[in-house]
Amino acid sequence: MASLVLQLVPCEFHYSVKSLGRLLEPTSTSRDLRKDTRADLPLWLAKALTERYITSMDSPGVYGEWMQRRVDAGAACVSLKQHPYFYHVGMQCASLKSDASLAAFLRKTFSQRSQDLLSGSLKAPDGAVLQKVLGKLNSEEKQLYEAGRKGAAMQEEWWAAGGHTALLLSTNTVKSSACGIKRRRTQTEAAADKENRR
Repeated sequence: MASLVLQLVPCEFHYSVKSLGRLLEPTSTSRDLRKDTRADLPLWLAKALTERYITSMDSPGVYGEWMQRRVDAGAACVSLKQHPYFYHVGMQCASLKSDASLAAFLRKTFSQRSQDLLSGSLKAPDGAVLQKVLGKLNSEEKQLYEAGRKGAAMQEEWWAAGGHTALLLSTNTVKSSACGIKRRRTQTEAAADKENRR
């Protein structure tokens, strides 16, 4: 999560800011930031300032028309490796700007990529094919992929350990009870009932 703190987003100041010019905008030659100055700020700071109407925030260029055209052409072909928190940062921007079209773009991108890339990678054999698929995923998608891989491995272990047999037996028991078929009581159950009646 450390690199998420360092994600930068473009902002424009609505007021002048005293004594923080070089801190907030390293290329500034002045100690103060003038009104209408544009600067790239960490997401957490941009969010706090935008919520207080000190700045207005723009979406980073990665969410622009160029990327949207690439995703429309084939979401699975786009590498998001250089944008580790693509969805998180994008949804924060969409929320702060009330940008429904950006939110829709992110949902569409995630839906297509999870279908194409993540589903395919769970079925992919280990080795070069898998590494090629993983090379296109960002941090968020890799976490989802790892969770899916673990889930699939646990299911395989369950089936191998006879989990399917237990499932079938419990299903047959339910069906038998539903049909009114009574099973014979064991000696232990009969003894326990006798003890309870005393």
